[in-house]
Amino acid sequence: MITMEHVCKSYKIAKRNAGFGEALKALFHREYEVIRALDNVTFTIGDGEMVGYIGPNGAGKSSTIKILSGILTPDHGTVLVDGRVPYKDRIRHVQEIGVVFGQRSQLWWDVPVIDSFELLKDIYSITEPLYRQSLEELTELLNLTELLRSPARQLSLGQRMRCEIAASLLHRTGRRVEACRPRLHIKAESDPRHHRDTHYPRHAGHRSTGKPYHPDRKGTDPYGRYT
Repeated sequence: MITMEHVCKSYKIAKRNAGFGEALKALFHREYEVIRALDNVTFTIGDGEMVGYIGPNGAGKSSTIKILSGILTPDHGTVLVDGRVPYKDRIRHVQEIGVVFGQRSQLWWDVPVIDSFELLKDIYSITEPLYRQSLEELTELLNLTELLRSPARQLSLGQRMRCEIAASLLHRTGRRVEACRPRLHIKAESDPRHHRDTHYPRHAGHRSTGKPYHPDRKGTDPYGRYT
């Protein structure tokens, strides 16, 4: 279970105008702007729920995922993931989750995908039988057979994201995979049972209000508003 209660996160950003004079002035007197990425965000996600967390640029989606992953520490509020505080017990926490960041790859750019998987096996200390079983299942599920021997730099965005998802599941978390910036259409083409598109729409008026979109919950529209 994931629980966030009254979570706030702010960033202090330096600001200055263009030009050498302004750069020189900033050496002695720097102006700052405080950006509130998260403001009193509260929600609970139960075990087994599939949730889409959507919003425009700057709404705080990435900050939320990074806090849940233990990368960032909130300014205020409490966060619990399976009874752990992610940023206080990060080493044990990351062994139980998988995270996909669209702008940060887990794959080594110039080597075949299978070599990246082998390196991740060693990083996560995955036993050989468990690794082979996971690789076989994920290859079939995500139709990776033709992609494993190709360098990541030669894959299309959709192909690379399928490999990224597999990389996040190799250690068989049994828990959850969190995807940051999932504005993608990903379709596994191997088995008709898996022909299920994942698409998260964008709405200019939606911000991180603490009401994630639950696609299987009645009474919630695609923008997180309860009807």
